[in-house]
Amino acid sequence: TNMALRLLERGRIRREALRIVDPSPTLLCKWRSLSARTGMQHLRSPTVHNLGSSAWTLTDFARERAEGLEEPVFVEPYDRPSLQVFNAHCDRLIRRAGLAALHHQAEVQGVVAGPDEVRVALSTGEVLHASNVVLAVGAGGAPHWPSWAPPGAPGLHHATGPGSFAISESAESIAVIGGGLTACQLALKLQREQIGRAHV
Repeated sequence: TNMALRLLERGRIRREALRIVDPSPTLLCKWRSLSARTGMQHLRSPTVHNLGSSAWTLTDFARERAEGLEEPVFVEPYDRPSLQVFNAHCDRLIRRAGLAALHHQAEVQGVVAGPDEVRVALSTGEVLHASNVVLAVGAGGAPHWPSWAPPGAPGLHHATGPGSFAISESAESIAVIGGGLTACQLALKLQREQIGRAHV
C-alpha cells in the first residue's frame, strides 16, 4: 500500500498500469487484524512514520479529527499516534488514491523474469505481465511454531497466526511466551479484559 502510494504520488507509473496483489479482502487487512488482536491502542513508532506524503501528514490529519475522540491522539514517548487515528488516516489515503480498484485479491504462485517482461502467476489462474515487480511481503504468511508447541494443540495460540483465538474467560492463568512488544501488548490486553493472570 505504501509503495503504491509513493509510485502514484511521484508519477512513476500510470494508475492503469499498477496492480497490488494481496490475498486479503482489503488493503491493510492483516495489519488491522494483528494490531487489534494484540490490543494495540497506540503505535510503537512516532507520528512521522505514516503512509502520507510527508512526515507531518498524519499530524495534520489528527488535528482535523481531534475533537470527539475517546483516547489521546498522541502519547509519549515520541508522539506515538493512536491506532484509531492512524487507521483513519490510512483509509483516507487509500480512498483518495483509489487503491481499492487496483487491488487484486490473490496469492502469487510464481514469478518468472524474462528478457522483456516479468510474468506473475496468481492463485486465480491469471497471469500478470509487468515490466517491474516490487516484492513487499512483510513478515510472511506462516508464523513460526517451536517444536514443543505444535500447531493446533489444545490451549496453544499464536499471536500472529491466521484466524482468531479465543481464550476462555474462566482461565486462571495465561503464559505469554515472548519478550518483545507484541508479547507485552498482548499481556496488557488480557489484563485489561481481566482474563486470568497473564505471565510474560
